[in-house]
Amino acid sequence: MAKKATRRKVIRRKSTPEELAELQRLWKLEDTPEAMAANRQAGREALARSKQTAEARRVLDALAALREEKQVSLSTIQDRTGIAQSNLSRLFNEPEPNATIDTLQRIAAALGMQIQLELVTAGTSTTSRVTASK
Repeated sequence: MAKKATRRKVIRRKSTPEELAELQRLWKLEDTPEAMAANRQAGREALARSKQTAEARRVLDALAALREEKQVSLSTIQDRTGIAQSNLSRLFNEPEPNATIDTLQRIAAALGMQIQLELVTAGTSTTSRVTASK
């Protein structure tokens, strides 16, 4: 028989004058030029991580399509790369994979491919390419 879920009762209290004063002090700090600059930098870093994740996702999608085309199992890729099958599954299925270039290269090599990186001038758009290694 399933256990009945119990709800926790949350008791909220009013903030003390000292706590309110501390909150107001912290809110004022958020409006300083230093805090605004730090927030902008954090936003730029988050955007860069997002773009890197999108690139990794595109490469992994191409590798997954190639894996299906060649009918190579995750178990076989595990044997060829030394990367645990559970980690491979997570990489291929996670919407935001955290894959290193080394990991992508190892997976590509297991499929008879290589990853080719390209250095371009900032501000230009490029697409990921997966090329055959012959």
